[in-house]
Amino acid sequence: MTLQEAIVARHSVRQYMEKPIEAEKIEELKALIDECNREGGTHLQLVTA
Repeated sequence: MTLQEAIVARHSVRQYMEKPIEAEKIEELKALIDECNREGGTHLQLVTA
């Protein structure tokens, strides 16, 4: 397989559940993201719908 063939054949498979994320886990994720933003000078955001 050539590089071009690999690029064309590449795909991603994701499965999402209709189950909401618990508020505790969302807060934990936000705290980790804030820490990463401070340490790395980034501006990552967690988006929940």
